[in-house]
Amino acid sequence: MDILQTLESAFVSYGYLIVFFAAFFESIILLGFLLPGGLIVLLGGYFAQQNQISVIWVIILAWLGMFLGDLLNYWLGKKGFHKILIKSPKWQKLIKNYNSAENFINKYGALAIFYSHILGYMRSVICFSAGVVSFPRRKYIFTVLTASLFWSLLFVGLGFIFGETTKSLSTLSKRVTIIAWLILILFVLLKLMQRIIRHMFTQKRKSL
Repeated sequence: MDILQTLESAFVSYGYLIVFFAAFFESIILLGFLLPGGLIVLLGGYFAQQNQISVIWVIILAWLGMFLGDLLNYWLGKKGFHKILIKSPKWQKLIKNYNSAENFINKYGALAIFYSHILGYMRSVICFSAGVVSFPRRKYIFTVLTASLFWSLLFVGLGFIFGETTKSLSTLSKRVTIIAWLILILFVLLKLMQRIIRHMFTQKRKSL
């Protein structure tokens, strides 16, 4: 069976659950390093454009999954989960990122949390750090509620546009090729943005 047909079958049967849990687990500290939730949500937007699932529900469930994951991240930080990480040499790089994220939150507050939602795994580190530094809870909830909606609209929207772009192609192989290139371009751009933000973290950390 063609890979696109396999994915289509999975999204037709379990698409809403796939989108929800992909968004939820990507937003959680440690798990965000392993699961490409943004890519899965993007595929949800693609198959919604193909009329396999509802685009409205894909947006809502991606939003809800990300939002709940952000809340769990905050709670883990608030409860001192970072103290466990500090004891393990395996997570030294994560601790370095956590220290930078903490400084960035102290300096930029809600703006840092909002922008982190387009930066892959750094989102989970920043949201986790918000709990550690006891960022005001109500302000945090409002910020991640808004940022999660933005993230959902961005990735589902990109997937929907990709679906429209490939709709006129006559063969599945051509569609797979175009989709692969579009996804590659998207994630290259996101990686570049991550590098810029990490550089900002480093510079701000030195200035503090």
